[in-house]
Amino acid sequence: MYWFPKLISEMELNSSNKLFLPPESKIWKLVSVYVKLTSTSTVGNRQLCLACQKYNENLFDIVSYNKVFANYEQPASETVEYYFVREMDFNNNLSGTLFIPLPEMYLFRNTFLQIYDVSAIDPTADDMEVILQVLETSSKRY
Repeated sequence: MYWFPKLISEMELNSSNKLFLPPESKIWKLVSVYVKLTSTSTVGNRQLCLACQKYNENLFDIVSYNKVFANYEQPASETVEYYFVREMDFNNNLSGTLFIPLPEMYLFRNTFLQIYDVSAIDPTADDMEVILQVLETSSKRY
């Protein structure tokens, strides 16, 4: 089984809820996730979450099987860069930048990655930019 590096980005503004689905016959292993969240002036603290979700064929019974929280409450009118990464020294957070440990996470058929503000303070106006770094392989057996 060969794994190939791939970058996936979603830069559409006015949304703090992003979904990523691997192609039907592929498996993704998350290497890192970069999120830049710019909050509006709407009062309230944002709480960022990455969730691997599993669903059945009819898109019912969505179940989270792995969640990672940023453990930071982002206030209104602030821009923060979040780096969810597998291996690094997590004691070197810079001003406006947070490094968060990323456990081993896989996406495959009937799963998706959701990145969202748990508080949903201003989901259609906050700006979220996301770049995923994944390793991709075929889910077909040879």
